[in-house]
Amino acid sequence: MSKVIVTGVDGNFGSYVASHIEKLTSKENLIFTCPFEEGLTEWKEKGYDCRVANFNHYEGLEEAFNYFITICWGETS
Repeated sequence: MSKVIVTGVDGNFGSYVASHIEKLTSKENLIFTCPFEEGLTEWKEKGYDCRVANFNHYEGLEEAFNYFITICWGETS
């Protein structure tokens, strides 16, 4: 199965999406990202695959998104 990436889980919309999508599929199907390690703490503690993905710094984005199929964009600006 392909994985679903939810970006911006440290923000209002991204965390809303993450908290609802986790009810719809298993942890193994989800990847949560945000620009900073600190914003992933809650989700890491729950056992989710979490990755730092800062769209202002392209280095590391390829690794964070190395095999995505679907992205739920959690940015509002």
